[in-house]
Amino acid sequence: MRILVYILCSLVFISCSKNEINIAYQGMANPWKALIANEKFNELTNKKINWKQFDSGSKVINAMVSGGVDIAVIGSTPLASAASRELPLKMIWAMEIIGKSEALVVRKSIQSAQNLKGKRIAVPFGSTTHYHFLLYLKLNDIKPNELEIVNLSPAGIVAGWEKGQIDGAFVWAPSLEALKEKGRVLISSDEIAQKGYPTFDAIVARNSFLENDPGFINKFLNEVNQLHLEVNSQNMTTENQKVQTIANFVGAKPNDVVTSLKGYTFPTKKQQIELMSSELPKAIKMTSEFLLEQDKIQKVLNDYTPFIDSNFAKGLQ
Repeated sequence: MRILVYILCSLVFISCSKNEINIAYQGMANPWKALIANEKFNELTNKKINWKQFDSGSKVINAMVSGGVDIAVIGSTPLASAASRELPLKMIWAMEIIGKSEALVVRKSIQSAQNLKGKRIAVPFGSTTHYHFLLYLKLNDIKPNELEIVNLSPAGIVAGWEKGQIDGAFVWAPSLEALKEKGRVLISSDEIAQKGYPTFDAIVARNSFLENDPGFINKFLNEVNQLHLEVNSQNMTTENQKVQTIANFVGAKPNDVVTSLKGYTFPTKKQQIELMSSELPKAIKMTSEFLLEQDKIQKVLNDYTPFIDSNFAKGLQ
């Protein structure tokens, strides 16, 4: 009898695990917030989706390792860290290539990189902005110990800025737009990318989930692809329904969402395949090399393509 009960309980658990999917997201003002807000997506996939919000990619990775998250959107920096540690996950889609949507905003009295010395600058540790900020310091021959770098979430950054507790922050929208109201942009991520250090956000999934539920992945990526096609073809104004949906979801002004969307590039199916076969593995390795230099990881792999799976993108109609 005990064996029978155990088997039945196991079957119930397996059934639940197949029909409930945990997807992690962060607070960026990007198009797929419209997908999260669309409850019809649950009906389309016939799954119960638990959307879980995190304030950093490193926390997302920890949740994925423990099995608490199946799919997530994370920045290229935590992705590089996870791949370098050879964790059981893969990138399956480039959500967005980061441009002006991430930037270093400082007090107006700070006129140059050299003025950062002795100041207190906030970043979410382990994020793409953390990576770009450290790169910015290196490119300007400034050592991290010549200023104070503090770890704050995007919400914490806005609070710290308003209270005068920090002199600046490298962060993404909508927090970025809040800082820009009284500060000035010292440099944005697109400028650093042009120097050979691009960053991006990626959809990643646990290997076991990719193997057990490829049908869901196909439906999921098809919806994301259609969303990117729409955003790329439409004039994103404050009156646009998707802009208003995103603004309501992240608690931002519609105008700030429009600004944020213009600061990203949203690759669609064909571009995905090209990016994942060439540019993105190189970008991940370059990021990993910098993380190793900063003692953030223990090794750099020779090849990062095993952690990128473009087959799902290739299979989209």
